[in-house]
Amino acid sequence: MTAQGNSDRSALDYALGIGIAVGAGLGILFGLWLGNIAMGTVGGVVAGLLVGLAIQARASAEDVGASTGSAVSSLLYKAGGSEVSHTSEEEAGSLGRAGASAASPAVLPLSEEQCWKHLRGQQLGRLAIVVAGRPDIFPVNYAVGETSIVFRSAPGTKLAYGPDSVACFEIDGYDPHAREGWSVVAVGHLEEITDAGDARSLALRQLPVDPLAPGAKLHWVALHAEQVTGRHFASGWIIPGAFLG
Repeated sequence: MTAQGNSDRSALDYALGIGIAVGAGLGILFGLWLGNIAMGTVGGVVAGLLVGLAIQARASAEDVGASTGSAVSSLLYKAGGSEVSHTSEEEAGSLGRAGASAASPAVLPLSEEQCWKHLRGQQLGRLAIVVAGRPDIFPVNYAVGETSIVFRSAPGTKLAYGPDSVACFEIDGYDPHAREGWSVVAVGHLEEITDAGDARSLALRQLPVDPLAPGAKLHWVALHAEQVTGRHFASGWIIPGAFLG
């Protein structure tokens, strides 16, 4: 028996003694009232004994219930798959309670089809070109042809440094409620198609491009994508039936 068990047992024995003593005292008083002290004392001791035994029985039942509840909780905890082992984060990905896991253990790549779907679903992107040996980024409204991204521009930096160079075009999205994000990057050569007469250029100039920036945007520029990549990720924690950010 443990030290805790011995302490609990002593407390129960003490309670039994108190019960008997109190019962005896009450019995003597009751006996004086009846005029028969001996009978009253015996009755009081018996009553005190019964009270003490009842206290012991109740305390024992509570101990058994607590032990049983602890054992059941332990079994349920293990059955739920929530028992934490000495597993490294690299081996287990991420550990959580109740089967919780990281929403995205890694950044997930998007297929080329998914990338083009995102590109066709947006109207504003960022064009990155090299200007006098340094990178520069311009927000532009655009439209998408088969494998080309087209935008309109006025004379300026984009027209001076963009055409006939390799450029990068980027879009992204973020859902603050679900805490999910994605991004798509297209890389290819820029070409001014304002006066081009080939079928592809004619088709691209028919696309609905509505520049948000003020001014006359009479020049058409197309990025003919040679590589399109994208990625998707989510933060926070996912548990069955809920999401914890």
